[in-house]
Amino acid sequence: MPVLAQYFLSAFGCLVVAACATSKVEEFPSAVEPSADIERMEPQRGVLDDAQADDDREGDALQAESDNLDAVDVSEMDATEMVSEQEFDQKMAAAKAAFKPEEADVFRDGDRLIIRLKKMAFPPGKSTLSKESLGLLAKVRDQVSILGPSSITIEGHTDSTGSRTTNQQLSEERAFAIEEYLRTQGAGDTEITAMGFADSNPIATNSTEAGRSQNRRVDIILEPTKVAH
Repeated sequence: MPVLAQYFLSAFGCLVVAACATSKVEEFPSAVEPSADIERMEPQRGVLDDAQADDDREGDALQAESDNLDAVDVSEMDATEMVSEQEFDQKMAAAKAAFKPEEADVFRDGDRLIIRLKKMAFPPGKSTLSKESLGLLAKVRDQVSILGPSSITIEGHTDSTGSRTTNQQLSEERAFAIEEYLRTQGAGDTEITAMGFADSNPIATNSTEAGRSQNRRVDIILEPTKVAH
């Protein structure tokens, strides 16, 4: 091949190589552009994260404030409905003083005040309220008015003399008679429940007259609105 031809071929080859190299160099920046974009986005991502954290903290603060308001509302509601421990004890002491020892025992069972009537003087086998019983029930009525209970439970009890069926009916009728008395004497707005237990809950032996006399009783259970401890 002539020398001139070789020269032109060599020059052409150099141009091709240079063009390829230039093309690869131009392609390289485009290959790294995504990393550059990510770096540019990092500050923006940090700002978004900070904004989300602020929103979360604000939401937590609002929830805590709401919880505190709810707790205050419940506390204020309970305070209006509760009877203080001291006030309850004072009323119980006044109730004890209202009855003679032979008429009734007054004591506390948890948050309940119990008036145990020992001298109802029902005629044997009957639920009729005698004159003596009416005087005793008048004292119960007065205590109900003073204490203002949320509910009243009347429990009738008998001794073991006679059949269980007869005693059950008798204890219920006596409890119902007292319920009716209280309803007609101003306690109609209070929830009142009357029930009979026959001789199932004795507080003394049924083998002696003294014991049977104690078992023939009526318990008036007064539930206060609430007692704050």
